[in-house]
Amino acid sequence: MVAKSTVKRLGCTGFALGSLLLIFGPPDAFAQHSGLLIGFRTPSTTTQYRTIWIPPKEGAVLVGPQGPTVIVRRKDGFWRVGVRMITFWLIGHPTIWKECYAQEELWAIPAQRKFRWNIARNADKEACDPNVPYYGSNQIAVEFIGADYVATKEVYPGRRGDIPRRVWWIERGHLSYLADISTLVGDEAERALHDLARKAVAQAVVEDREENDPSRRKLTDAERTEMVRSLHYHASPDWGVRRGPGRWVLVGRILPEVDELGPAWFADFELPQAPPTSLVGHGLLFPPWETIVTKVPGARDAFSSPAKDMLVVVTKDTLLGFPIRNGAVGEVVVRLPLVPDEIPVMAQWAVGPHVERWSRQLRKLLKP
Repeated sequence: MVAKSTVKRLGCTGFALGSLLLIFGPPDAFAQHSGLLIGFRTPSTTTQYRTIWIPPKEGAVLVGPQGPTVIVRRKDGFWRVGVRMITFWLIGHPTIWKECYAQEELWAIPAQRKFRWNIARNADKEACDPNVPYYGSNQIAVEFIGADYVATKEVYPGRRGDIPRRVWWIERGHLSYLADISTLVGDEAERALHDLARKAVAQAVVEDREENDPSRRKLTDAERTEMVRSLHYHASPDWGVRRGPGRWVLVGRILPEVDELGPAWFADFELPQAPPTSLVGHGLLFPPWETIVTKVPGARDAFSSPAKDMLVVVTKDTLLGFPIRNGAVGEVVVRLPLVPDEIPVMAQWAVGPHVERWSRQLRKLLKP
């Protein structure tokens, strides 16, 4: 049950949802006509996410429970995108060894469809002990979710190498891996991806050579040029999307496995190209990031509506909502506590009549 209380000092209305207190401004604070659907990943895990809906109506903010999925709007309605854990026993011989194996998988399904997000596939029907470390398990961290695409990075605990970034295309309920960045972003981005990967590897090799030179002699420009020219490795760089301050960023990752650097070395780097709207949706920020950090000194991220009537700012542990009128940012009208360092992985805007339609559907989907 939702408990209602009046916060006279702020002239606001507060609603307590469980242990969560939402503070809203006075009724006329919600003059805007945009709503934000935003998804977060808990920083300490790859399988805990949650979705928040912030419409332009007093007292109507919806905070979904933490779980393995984020709710995203697609052309044919709302979907759930998330990571499910599959566990089973690996048995060499019952009296010799028996280890629990876990595999994380990325999934996307229509939101109304029932789906088991954590399942066990055990021939002997015996569940793995959740307190026992999983053997050989991978971890998939979702870094971006859009209407048609999902970006992830994969981690294998205890191993720094072999941790690819991937972009997935959601098509008819299936997830397809997109290796070619030029398909979505263009040939210039593909050239930048390979050029920056080569420069990252070359710089690391040069630093390794200089560090291990007994004389500590710095290489000359000619020696550096020759080393870069003669550098050979067989790996191709991966690419993905992640959140930067106030914007989505294209990122690359290279795992070259060259002798000088060892098998565990890898490098991440940002691409100069901005991700297209066909990939990330609306991403323009208003007002500029410099203005936002002046108004909110602790700002780590921000999102603004296409109608330029609503601004949402994320700090270390709080989400703040501001109205924008006549190009000017007003005072805080929404204040939500966040898990410290929660990471935004999705942001979608509804404008005009779509706002109420989204609200009606999300009330059912974001039930605790």
